[in-house]
Amino acid sequence: MLNAILYRKRNGCVWRCLPHDLPPWELVYYHFKIWRGRRVFERINDELRRAEREREGRKAEPSVGIVDSQSVRATEMGGARGFDAGKLVKGRKRHVLVDVLGILLAVVVTGANVQDRDGFALVTGGVSSHLPTLETILVDSAYNGDPIATFQKQSSVKVEITKRPEGSKGFVVVAKRWVVERAFGWLNRDRLLAKAYERLTESEVAWIQLASAGRLVRRLSVSSAG
Repeated sequence: MLNAILYRKRNGCVWRCLPHDLPPWELVYYHFKIWRGRRVFERINDELRRAEREREGRKAEPSVGIVDSQSVRATEMGGARGFDAGKLVKGRKRHVLVDVLGILLAVVVTGANVQDRDGFALVTGGVSSHLPTLETILVDSAYNGDPIATFQKQSSVKVEITKRPEGSKGFVVVAKRWVVERAFGWLNRDRLLAKAYERLTESEVAWIQLASAGRLVRRLSVSSAG
């Protein structure tokens, strides 16, 4: 069942086009929906993330996180969508929180019209309970205003704005923040995540968590084999 779900994530086919040597698509979708509702994919990613951090010689739980967003085009499917005037993208926006290794800690999907600062409030909403060791969150200059100020008043987590070197032009690698851009690049390797294909944002969140978990499995299996 899980192999069938992972096949769709990787290849981006519709449910009805799953190969016949896999379980019936209706049964696969049923289990995907149940596991999505029970946050199974989130828990899998969390366990693998702890294992990978320890393999890298770090503590299982992070103290530093990085927040950023990615706007992606949507298909004709319904559901949340909007227009990102800054990036000229009509579709959805993925707000993610990753650790310094680029491993997914939290993700929220909204319409692309949602401002980064408002998405910050959504993706960091459960950090106190879900990530109690988090001390600092790094963001870029787009993250400012009331939601950020409110978060810092209500939380012990410090928010730091990391800026580009003064006078720099074009693409510049900003220390620590580049890992979140790499994380977005990893997501795009799965065809189902190249665009926003799902009607429900909860489904898109689940696929992102699965993509992260799959990458962690590969990293852990390569290290154990070596």
